[in-house]
Amino acid sequence: MAPVRQSFGAELTGIVRDETGGVLAGVSVELRRPGALLQVTATDTRGIYRFMSLDPGAFQVSFSLPNFATIRRDVAVPATGSELRVDIVLHLSLSADVVVTGRNTFINLADAEDPAGNLVGIALSASQGAITAH
Repeated sequence: MAPVRQSFGAELTGIVRDETGGVLAGVSVELRRPGALLQVTATDTRGIYRFMSLDPGAFQVSFSLPNFATIRRDVAVPATGSELRVDIVLHLSLSADVVVTGRNTFINLADAEDPAGNLVGIALSASQGAITAH
């Protein structure tokens, strides 16, 4: 006799990958209905997430991980006992604020008292320059 599988709701599952196809562990996955956060989970070491025992209906799923753009998907969970698979690719979204401060006067490196001692760096770009500690 074959075992009987009891089902207490639908299942939503999938794999989260990066743009190279590598799996992403530790992605925060939130399951929502309008105005309510229902469940939160994270992807495992294989990039897999899973929500179980869901009632049929419309949900929103969001995927977030630092340095990646957050993705939101509207999904319709089918009848009880079924499985809905939603695989996601997260895209890098690196951003940084860089603040450079310095004196309000320019000192020509040739005019500095100790040019070698005051040299912090030399630019190797199209607009050449030197950075000093003065």
